[in-house]
Order: sequence, then C-alpha cells, then structure tokens
Amino acid sequence: MSIIVVAHHLSVVGTDDYWYMFGAEKNEDVIIFKPLFWQEHGIILKNNNSFSGFVRNITFVSPFSKKRKQNIYFFLNIAKLCYYLYIFRPRYVYVMNTTNSLICLQFLLLKPFFKFKLIAWASRLEKRNFFKVFGIIKGIIFSFFRFINKLFVDAIHATSDLAALALMEEKHYCPIFVAPTHAIPPHFICRFSRSIKETPTLNIGFVGELKDFKGVDILIRAIALSNISHALYIIGTGPQQSYLERLALNSDVNFNYLGSFKNEEMPEVYDNIDVLVLPSKGDGVIIEKFGRVLIEGASRGCAVVGSNVGGIPLAIGKNGLLFQDNNHTDLSMILIMLSNVRNLLKYQKLSYQYAYKNYSMSRVVKTFIDNVDKNIK
Repeated sequence: MSIIVVAHHLSVVGTDDYWYMFGAEKNEDVIIFKPLFWQEHGIILKNNNSFSGFVRNITFVSPFSKKRKQNIYFFLNIAKLCYYLYIFRPRYVYVMNTTNSLICLQFLLLKPFFKFKLIAWASRLEKRNFFKVFGIIKGIIFSFFRFINKLFVDAIHATSDLAALALMEEKHYCPIFVAPTHAIPPHFICRFSRSIKETPTLNIGFVGELKDFKGVDILIRAIALSNISHALYIIGTGPQQSYLERLALNSDVNFNYLGSFKNEEMPEVYDNIDVLVLPSKGDGVIIEKFGRVLIEGASRGCAVVGSNVGGIPLAIGKNGLLFQDNNHTDLSMILIMLSNVRNLLKYQKLSYQYAYKNYSMSRVVKTFIDNVDKNIK
C-alpha cells in the first residue's frame, strides 16, 4: 500500500522529512510528485528524482513552475501520471492544494479508474469570493472547480481551526480534520545557546516576500518611532524593495537588504537575528495563513513578533508577542521593550520552547497520522 503526495510546497528543503517520518511510522511507501523546477523567494529550485527509505521523489515537467504556477503540469504528463498510478496503486492521493485547484480536479477525474481516496488540503482562513479576488473569468473557473471538487473529495486536511471553519462556510461536507502542516526541519534543530547581549543594538529581521500585505513598511515606521539602537535585516525579494529602501532612508532606519538565501542556508541567517518580525496586514486580499518563518526563526532562538492576523497567533503562541496589525505605534512599544537585553533573552527562550513543544516533526506527523486514520475509512 502507498500514498501519493502532490505538492510544489515540498520543493522547500526539509519538508520531505515530514513524509519520511510518515512512511516510517506507517510502514508505508510515500511517492512524492513535484514539478521539476520551482521558485521560492526568488530562487529557482531544481528537484530531482530520488529514493530514500520509504520515500520516492518523482519530478514532472511544468512549463510555468519557474513563475510559481503549477496547476497544468499533470495534463501535460498524463501518460506518465497514469503509469505511476497503475504501478503504485495508492491507497490515498494527498493533493497539497485547495479544492478550487485544477490539480485537485485532475486527480478527481482519475479517481474512478484507480480507486484511491482523495485528500485535499486547505490553509485559507476565510471563505473565498473568487470573483472579488480574481475577476469574472477566473472567478467562474475557480468557483466551478470548487463546486465539483468539494462534491467528490473524500476528506480535507485543514491546517488550523480557522481554515476548517472557512471550509464549513463554503459548505464542504466531507470529513474535515485539523492538523498543522509546518514542522521544524531537521537542519534547523539546535540547542538554545543565546545569552544576554553585550551590546544594546537590536538586530531585527524580516524574512518573506516584499509585498504590501507583508507590512514591512509598518515595521520600518515602528523602528523609526522607537528610536532604539538597531539594525534591520531584510531577506527576500519583491516589488516593494525600492519603496522600502527609500522609506527606510527617509526614516533614518539602518536598512540592510540581504537578498535571498536557500532554505538550507537560513539557520545561519537566523542565528544573527535577535528579533524576527512578521508584520502582515489584515486588510488586503491576501491574508497570512501561518508564517512558517516564525517557527523556523524561533527554532534558532530568535524572539518572534507578529501582527494579530490570520495564522500568525497560532505560529507564535501565547508566550510570543503580538501587535495590532497596521499599528506601528503598538509594534514600536514591543521593540522598545525587547531592546532591554534581559527582556530580549526572556522572549527568545519562550519562543524557542514554544516552537519545539508544538512544531517538532514527530508531533506534527503524529497529529496528521492520527487524523487520517480516524477520518478516512
């Protein structure tokens, strides 16, 4: 028996380990379908066919995947896809994409021929009006896909209680189970080694896309208002880079743009950051679903701070530091508090402890396995 997993998300270094552990725990083969290329934070990643333990990685050509578009590549590889479905005869196909996706529909069309259970994935935190978000043409297409898919998928894995609630509001009637998706990758794991800083300069970091909904402008204004000794490090790419650099210059903020790094290089980057901030806004079309960078940074001993938007409070936990989104005054008060070296060390420890308690790979995988066994017969 086997499970086939379909996802571009698994291009990110370390996320395969989730499925290695799943296969070992269940004594079950896991076959992962990925696009040959994928773009993550401005870096083009190339995936390879490989086999390790219980897990086999198989790549498919996708002409637009370098632009982060993956939804048509199975139609272009239908013979190869059917061959692998015939060979492996999976018990489940787990599509790490939502019920409005073309990928989900493609496997739904193949389901009667290969007799597998189809599991979809959902992290969106609100009922989606596709017409409002994408316009008339795409609105019709995505609404049609969702209507068909939700009638025939066997279960949906929601990444949070809010995501499950959104699915119920969209009238998905199949079993819905809640389990976190993100875990601390093995190459991030370390012992807590932070100590009281000898210098009061606060090294503040942001990791992610440089787009308006990420709220980096709020972070810059908060630093300027706080008037603390600081250095701001920006990791990522996006259309707002020039605007943010000008804003920082005009605000007298020590702005350091570092560009992009491969995921396996990020532990060292986080080691040089005192406070990781995710200041996402809650008033845009895109709402932050979780904030994987927060648990990655916390796992390396960063104090983590985020806005009270979407899934960020779940990633940070009760011991983390939240501020009202779009409120740079609120954020500046937190930064002033963390500029005290003893307060900083306290919240670095709390963030570290919360990440390892709630997002260790073994805990996250076990929660997923328990829910799959309970909800899919």
